[in-house]
Amino acid sequence: MPRINARMTVIPALRDPRQEAWLPRPARGRWVFVVRSALGEVSAQVARLQVLGWRVGLHVDTVRGLDGSTESLHFLACHARPDAVISTRPQLIRMAANMGFVTIERMFLIDGLAVKEGIIRVQQSGPTMVEVLPGTMPEIVAEVAVALTQPVIAGGLVTRPHDILALERAGALAASTSTPGLWHWGRVSVGGEDGTK
Repeated sequence: MPRINARMTVIPALRDPRQEAWLPRPARGRWVFVVRSALGEVSAQVARLQVLGWRVGLHVDTVRGLDGSTESLHFLACHARPDAVISTRPQLIRMAANMGFVTIERMFLIDGLAVKEGIIRVQQSGPTMVEVLPGTMPEIVAEVAVALTQPVIAGGLVTRPHDILALERAGALAASTSTPGLWHWGRVSVGGEDGTK
């Protein structure tokens, strides 16, 4: 039986720095994900968001100019300083965790085998949190939430309030979305001070 999560929140997912103007006033500890950026702008973007009180998760796989190397993570640690590193790559997640980052591993739910292998991969890499995509399959999100010890965030194709309610019933801790009309949904922080349960 899926658990109901009274702490459900919505995480804005920014694809463009111009979307920052649409962000709601942040609650203490509320996350925003930067899902697209470039090496020349990422440090300033992260800093702007943090000054406004946001905790920033940076999808490092989609930062133009970064190559996913240890040197890239050192650059982020010294210059951009995101609150979390998001990646689909388990090796990068492990490297980031070893450097002290909060880590969020993205897991794509394209078929039954991908779900099973994704669960095993996450259990081996040990991220702080997991983001499952697409988030429009609450039954599968519930299966992943039960199988993993990490908090589960559901994202991708989450465009309606109904999607968020279904994900809450499925046991997701949060929903990430690039739909600005849902960004005001957020009620409380995701996890504790360090981003964990």
